Amino acid sequence: MVERATIEQFIHSIGSFGRYRDRMPLRLAQGEPFVLNYLYCHGSAQPSQISVAMQVSTARITTILNGLEKREMVVRRPDETDRRKINVCLTEQGRAYVVRDREEMLEVPSEILTQLGPEDTAEMLRLLDRLTEICDRLPPRK
Repeated sequence: MVERATIEQFIHSIGSFGRYRDRMPLRLAQGEPFVLNYLYCHGSAQPSQISVAMQVSTARITTILNGLEKREMVVRRPDETDRRKINVCLTEQGRAYVVRDREEMLEVPSEILTQLGPEDTAEMLRLLDRLTEICDRLPPRK
């Protein structure tokens, strides 16, 4: 059995990884980055498809899309085959934002891994893979 102090240190260490997000540029409201990345990967989508992928209500998607549309990052267009449906697409400004944001997101982990060095990085990745395997085998909590 693992000592309680070790478990608490493990939980504290895992939780502290979230602090590096504070160093990342956050310029969008909650949910907006997901929508932009979803559209970047899928080209276009109907609001209901985004709702399912994000597991939020269509009302929440409408709010997100309104904000993105106001900042000219997305446009809504009638579907070419069924004009009752609306497709959402990235604008050039939205696409540029996603590309720039993806590059910026790599900077912090790159700096961390550079300071960690190749040997420690390889060991960390090995341990993270092992941790993932263990988590995948855990029974669901009731």
